[in-house]
Amino acid sequence: MAAPQSGEKEPNIFRKLYQRTPEILQHPWMETFIFPALLVIFAFLGVNQGADLTDTTYSLGNYEQFGQLKGDWIYATYLANLCGHLFMKITGGRLLWMNVLTRLLPLVTSLSVYFVFKKRISPAILFLGEMIALGLCWCPTVILYNYLSYLLFTVAGLLLWSWSETGKERLLFLAGVVLGLAFPVRISNLVYCIWILFVWYHLAGRPKELAKATGICIGGYSCGIVAAFLILILSEAGRGGVQGAMDGMGGMVQWVSSLFASSAGDAGAIPWGRCSRRLPADTFSGQSGFCFCWPEFCSVP
Repeated sequence: MAAPQSGEKEPNIFRKLYQRTPEILQHPWMETFIFPALLVIFAFLGVNQGADLTDTTYSLGNYEQFGQLKGDWIYATYLANLCGHLFMKITGGRLLWMNVLTRLLPLVTSLSVYFVFKKRISPAILFLGEMIALGLCWCPTVILYNYLSYLLFTVAGLLLWSWSETGKERLLFLAGVVLGLAFPVRISNLVYCIWILFVWYHLAGRPKELAKATGICIGGYSCGIVAAFLILILSEAGRGGVQGAMDGMGGMVQWVSSLFASSAGDAGAIPWGRCSRRLPADTFSGQSGFCFCWPEFCSVP
């Protein structure tokens, strides 16, 4: 390949890899149909191969007994349990159909990344990366507090990347909403606020724009939390009427308040204590969400 002329930008590593990709893998049919179809097939491999009893029944039990859950059991992963409860109603509680339905979550996560970045990154390289990400989804997909978290984390990253490319502030706001919704999926998802570093890096050296963008993110995040709270109220009202809604709202407020009360000097009783203990496991070591959205990190200039 000829050296770039003066004033010409050096191609990034993905463009270099694309130029060295075999011609057959660059065919439009491969990009548009074959690679996505292979991701679909890979996501559903082994969908009918029995049950993992180490953790699967814990999640399914929470979904089935959703109305009887109390305290931490209902609020720490409220949206995940609520979605699981709805899925149980849709599938009739059959494990095979729960597997089929919940496997759509990592599939949608990987396909969303693929279709957003396929014009920027070599589709063959992108396909390989998403195959690896799907392969790292080692735990049963019925554990929704994991896979809903991965999906929301990835969607927020895609929205932020699209904002950095287009400058559309509504994308920044929507990213905040998505991250706000991720918090009640699993309380330790509070650490997903780390995405704000992407915004600060992008606007470094422009303090007024940075302050405005940060405010938009906080506004979106707050709206996401409020939306989740309204979902809780409506869900409880659907099961217990006005009294159920009041009890659910009171229980949620009481539980959140208790998180800020340190018990006998236990730092783990406050939100940061809980999140910091979960940070290595949930965010860096075992968080497949980072694997799904690797192109966002690679695309930061």
